[in-house]
Amino acid sequence: MTKLTIFLKNNVLYIVLVISWVATLGSLVFSEIVKLPPCDLCWYQRALMYPIAIITLVAHFIKDTRASKYYIFVLSLIGALIALYHYIYQLQYMQGINNPLIPCDPNNPCGEAQVIFLGFITIPLMSFVAFATIIVLLLISRHLNRKKS
Repeated sequence: MTKLTIFLKNNVLYIVLVISWVATLGSLVFSEIVKLPPCDLCWYQRALMYPIAIITLVAHFIKDTRASKYYIFVLSLIGALIALYHYIYQLQYMQGINNPLIPCDPNNPCGEAQVIFLGFITIPLMSFVAFATIIVLLLISRHLNRKKS
């Protein structure tokens, strides 16, 4: 095994912990410090990311490395799907297409990109990347643990 695979195998929950807490604190910075109101789809993503941050923290304290990964995986998968839908909807909204599957608050539309970095990175894309990274890390960890047995 290479040093990277050993590191990933031994530290995947620590990495997930860091990703989930950075995403959680980042969302709080956008809403509480920058004063950007979260839309309905952002709330759904938060409702899925915040428990991941708590579950990984608790998993470290009780030394649960197996069961917690299933909960984290399911929450991340649902969160990634919502974030991907939200990002695609934002791209369409910016092109003038406004046909959401999920109705949003007209005073705070889900399609409105409040933050854009490098011309394409929005809050839902950052959320998707966080969820997707967690999913990939968990899948890699599962694969490495299967190889061991």
